[in-house]
Amino acid sequence: MGSVYLEELIVYLIYFLEQFLMVYLFVKDCRRRSDFPKRMAVLLCVGISVQFPIAALRLIENFPFLSAVKFSLSLAPLFLFLLCYQISLKTLVFDMLFSAAVRQWTKIALTIVLFFFPEMSFFVQRIVNLVSYCLLLPVVYSLFVRPFSRSDEIALDWISLSLLGVVFYLIETVPFLLLQIYQSEEMGIAVCASRIIVELVVIWLYLYVCKKSKTKEEQLISDALLSKERQQYEALKLYIEGIQDRLHDLKYLLRTVEATRSDGADLKALGDFVRNVGSSYHTGNEILDIILTDANNKFAENGIEFSCMLAQPFPDLLKDFDLFSLLGNAFDNAAEYLSGCDREKRYVSFTAKKINGTFLYCEIANYYEGQGDVFVGMRSSKKDDFLHGYGMKNMKRIAEQYRGNFHVGVREGEFYVSITVPLF
Repeated sequence: MGSVYLEELIVYLIYFLEQFLMVYLFVKDCRRRSDFPKRMAVLLCVGISVQFPIAALRLIENFPFLSAVKFSLSLAPLFLFLLCYQISLKTLVFDMLFSAAVRQWTKIALTIVLFFFPEMSFFVQRIVNLVSYCLLLPVVYSLFVRPFSRSDEIALDWISLSLLGVVFYLIETVPFLLLQIYQSEEMGIAVCASRIIVELVVIWLYLYVCKKSKTKEEQLISDALLSKERQQYEALKLYIEGIQDRLHDLKYLLRTVEATRSDGADLKALGDFVRNVGSSYHTGNEILDIILTDANNKFAENGIEFSCMLAQPFPDLLKDFDLFSLLGNAFDNAAEYLSGCDREKRYVSFTAKKINGTFLYCEIANYYEGQGDVFVGMRSSKKDDFLHGYGMKNMKRIAEQYRGNFHVGVREGEFYVSITVPLF
């Protein structure tokens, strides 16, 4: 009796620890709660302790569904992950279900091995199970964990998640009952084949849900970023309009002072101020004038040389805010990157021209000494990790709204962003 209990205890301890590690891989990048190490220690202690009474249930009469119930109870402590990470219950349940489903590959591997070596001892079976699990773990991490940044909420409602749980429970119990009723080699092969098919379906479902969740999260972040940019745009527009009003008054004041005084340091300083502020861009597009004036002022504050080559008049093709978002993001990214470069290397160029009278081509280029490929969504030099790459994704989305193309690239020590939009 003692050896039976020991074997059962080993099975459930290993099962719990395997599931713990699998779920941890899925949630490890989520936000941690305070006292994280202590909470994780409590989770492990409770999880291991629970396995002892669960293993003792083997000594009770073996009801048909007892095995599946015991495995479910052994995983109950994993809900304590909610106390360790800031994740929703729905996300955790989905991760637990998928982890349990993926682990079925170790059962499939063990079933295949037992088909060829039916007399294998209990401890050798455990070793085979652990080896298959160790081989499975890096595959799961590479295919299902690393490619997807986990969000706090999955794109799956509770009804669908509940149905998924019921289906998975039936998959666990029905084959077990069939093997008990029809103890034959053919039934074993059929059960193994059905599990493989179900596992492939579960993997497809996981990838679908993760992709949908990631798309939804990116859309929310992009919308939040656009909202922030809109507020900046409105504030900048009011600021520039206020300066222009005051500049108009200053010009009349300067004329009055010049009529009464011909020299003096104060007069010269006032004249320089009016001329510098008044030297805004005149591209034929009022919004572009505001954007370039603001960019020029920011670049000058950071010791960045700014040059423009523009087709005049600049076509009134893009909506005001879309133009601000396109150029503002590109200028901000350039300024962020150049802030870490030597001052003599800090330059930004802006080119806008018509191509064959049918396309508007805009390009923003800056000094660049990075290595590797560049692409839309790449990690930028922003201090805010949360918004890495979303600015360029918004720029690409805006360009595509106007049936245009958005491209990023590197050439001879320059990073450039280009936007091509049809004029008609």
